[in-house]
Amino acid sequence: MNRFRGTPALLLAFALCFASGCSAPTPGSVVKRFYFLLSAGQTSAAMNECSRELKAFGPKFNAALEQAAREIQQKGGVESVEIEDLEVEKQVAKLVALIKLKDGSTNKERHVLVLEDGRWRLSASK
Repeated sequence: MNRFRGTPALLLAFALCFASGCSAPTPGSVVKRFYFLLSAGQTSAAMNECSRELKAFGPKFNAALEQAAREIQQKGGVESVEIEDLEVEKQVAKLVALIKLKDGSTNKERHVLVLEDGRWRLSASK
């Protein structure tokens, strides 16, 4: 009687998941994804990184995302995003993102993220 027959397969699945980086997105990875999506002009996908609070602004928020995407693209797009000063307390994360654009300019942006349905999302709070 082998009660642990599935254990090796389960351990292998966990090891593969860990090795491939399939972990839950962190506040920093959400912010990085947001800016790279804007850089690629994928405003709908970028909106998916935002909280219900932000999405509630509707067309005005969508227009603001499209404008931000245009401004980033006019500067050649995002080269890198570095996360600084990350603080996480329960369901709220605060951080500063240093966005380096391909034209050589940089922007520092403060962000607050909230844990919503088990996933970090950008919030309207600063």
